[in-house]
Amino acid sequence: MKVLKRAFGEYQTNCYILDFENFQFVVDPGVGAFQWVKREVKDLKGILLTHAHFDHMWDSYKIAEEFGVKIYLHKLDEVILKNDFFGRGVPKYREDLVELTDFSLSLSSIPILFHHLPGHTPGSSILEIENIYFSGDVLFKGSIGRFDFPFSSRDDMRRSLEKVLKLQNFPVFPGHGENTFLELEKNSLRNFIYGLST
Repeated sequence: MKVLKRAFGEYQTNCYILDFENFQFVVDPGVGAFQWVKREVKDLKGILLTHAHFDHMWDSYKIAEEFGVKIYLHKLDEVILKNDFFGRGVPKYREDLVELTDFSLSLSSIPILFHHLPGHTPGSSILEIENIYFSGDVLFKGSIGRFDFPFSSRDDMRRSLEKVLKLQNFPVFPGHGENTFLELEKNSLRNFIYGLST
C-alpha cells in the first residue's frame, strides 16, 4: 500500500489516498480535496472517515457521487452528520451515501479495523489498515484531539487514550500535522491521561 497525503482547508486537515495499484481508498477528504482525489484516483473503492467533523468529510459526498462509492463511518457520528453545529453549511446528510458501520469491514479483500475511540466525537475512530493507523483527531504527534465541542466528552477521551496505549506500535498518520509512531507517543499519552484524570 502506497499512502499519498495532502492537507486541505483552513485547518490543514490531512486527506489520504491509499493506493493498492489497481484500486484506491480515500481517508478524510475535507474542504477542497475533490480535485486532488479526482486527479490521483483511478478506481476508488470507498471513502473512509475517522469522524464526522466538517473539515474531515466536506468533500465526501461530492467524491462519492463522482466515483459511485459509499462512505464508511462509525454509526455513532450520525448525530454530527445530521447537525451542522459549526454553522459551516456542511453538505446535507445523505443516508443513501453513508454506510454506518461497526468495528471492521473488508473492501476489495483489504481488512479495515475501526478502533472505536470516542471523546473527540461519539464515533471517533482510529482506522487500522495494513499495519498503519489513521488516527483522525484522536491522536496527533505530541498532542491529542479536543474534547470541548458539542458531543465531545472528556471522560470518553481519557478512556480512549487508555485503550490507545494498548494498541500495537504501528506508524500513525494523523488528521493534522506530521506523521509519528505510536511507540513515540506513549509517554505523552500517559501524561494526558493523568491530566484528564485529575
